[in-house]
Amino acid sequence: MNTARKFISKKLFRSTDGITLIEIVIVIGLLAILAGVSIPIYRTSFTKGDLDTSASQVLSTIRLAQSKAMGGEDASKFGIHFDTTTTPDQYILFKGDTYNPSDTYNQVNNLSRQIEISSVGLGGGGVDLVFEKYSGETVNDGTITFKNTTGEFIYITINSIGKTDVSN
Repeated sequence: MNTARKFISKKLFRSTDGITLIEIVIVIGLLAILAGVSIPIYRTSFTKGDLDTSASQVLSTIRLAQSKAMGGEDASKFGIHFDTTTTPDQYILFKGDTYNPSDTYNQVNNLSRQIEISSVGLGGGGVDLVFEKYSGETVNDGTITFKNTTGEFIYITINSIGKTDVSN
């Protein structure tokens, strides 16, 4: 037992030898391998989080439009226009029966560059989700699909009474 203790204290903690070049190369190699494994994992979790955040923001804007319509703000309907012709894709809160790009009321929201509107499947085949004043119902029920750069999807579904559901 004493021999082992003497060896450890003499050789490991009081050694005057420096670090060799091969030891440095091994440590750098191990760090490179760890970075190579962890960076893709980080990117995947980051883009998944970005997809979740974007869906939450869109859902919040949908609920805001419905709330404004149900509250009878300006005695008007309110809606969301989904625009896939811009980079990045946008969703716009608008007032009225239909989306008018030159209306000063429009509230434009950009999606992250890692997120795109993959498809808009709303009643009537359009890209506008419009809520009726006072009731908050919609004839544009359907599903909006969002996709991130790693190929993951999130679906926001709206039924005719304006109830929303989010699924993967």
